[in-house]
Amino acid sequence: MTAPSRAQALEFTSGSLTIDRPWSRPTIGKAPNSAAYMKITNKGSAPDTLTGVKSEVAEHVQLHTVMKEGEVMRMRPVKGGIAVPPNASLELKPGGYHIMLMGLTKKLAPGDMFDLTLQFQGQGEVPIKVKVEKMGGMGAGAMKSGAMKDGHSGHGAHVSGGRSQ
Repeated sequence: MTAPSRAQALEFTSGSLTIDRPWSRPTIGKAPNSAAYMKITNKGSAPDTLTGVKSEVAEHVQLHTVMKEGEVMRMRPVKGGIAVPPNASLELKPGGYHIMLMGLTKKLAPGDMFDLTLQFQGQGEVPIKVKVEKMGGMGAGAMKSGAMKDGHSGHGAHVSGGRSQ
């Protein structure tokens, strides 16, 4: 794994996987939850699957997605993990796939950093650092997607690249 200098955007590499610019929203008031986002690129020839996440910053850490049920957008835990196809990127972002941090053990303030361990089916555990970004920073475009029924703002994912098999 490689870690960048402070002047660079955060990027972590482990085997064929690169995790680019992991970020999180700050805690708002006494909110017990937050979310983390990042871009995961698989430069290998075999698929991998993000199966779980660990962190001491929250009591529970889960992979979530956002699904439309009627006219309401709802967050749901992801069962079985999130595939990262070969020669492709998976973007965890507001409005889709994301990492849900529930029962925060500390307040997250802009500029803070915390540890997160991504668990992949093939690559195994990949430790990274996540930077807490101020509201309107990384998630500014996501704010347009509005609030969820359960009180969370929108979260999302996008897969790009890859080859048809």
